Amino acid sequence: LLVPAFGLSGWAFQGNGWKGVAVLAPEASRTLLLSVATGGLCALGAFAMARTLQGRPRLAALTAFLALLAFALPGTLIGTGLIRLWNVPDWRGALYGSGTILLLACLARAFAVPFLLVWRTLGSLPPSLEEAARLSGLPAWRRAWEIQLPLCRGSLMAGGLLAAMIAAGEVAASALVSPPGIQTLAPRLFSLVHFGADAAVG
Repeated sequence: LLVPAFGLSGWAFQGNGWKGVAVLAPEASRTLLLSVATGGLCALGAFAMARTLQGRPRLAALTAFLALLAFALPGTLIGTGLIRLWNVPDWRGALYGSGTILLLACLARAFAVPFLLVWRTLGSLPPSLEEAARLSGLPAWRRAWEIQLPLCRGSLMAGGLLAAMIAAGEVAASALVSPPGIQTLAPRLFSLVHFGADAAVG
């Protein structure tokens, strides 16, 4: 993301890419934090969800379908749905006015990738591992922590990284739900390229 961002900032700022980097530093740092949070939460949530849905193939397939639907739908629909759900005059309105709404948008868009990876990895493990751990008296949380989590490490890392990349490049949903004064790098770059950088510089 950084190389294309530098190139686009140079285009928007009439060839002065370093000036663009300086102006876009707040959005870049915010995007980095958002991406790391999205990748970590998606990976952990995917493992917990896939672990919970073991032995429930229909419910797991429905969850996978809904996650893929959120990933495949246009970001404008996801953003509009979040606005209708959270922009209300109660405690949800306070959450909507904070940067947390951006995290929710990115989680909705990116969760499918790590969930599918971890779900398939858990499904490929031999049932004898779980059965032997259960017969040895290990509780469910220890079976998940000591046996399944290490075996899913590769899928978790790959899924978390892909989720972070999706969050870093999210434009449509982020542009709709971003609170005033809180913007990420991709929508900001899109705005600068489309409308020009005079207002940002001057």
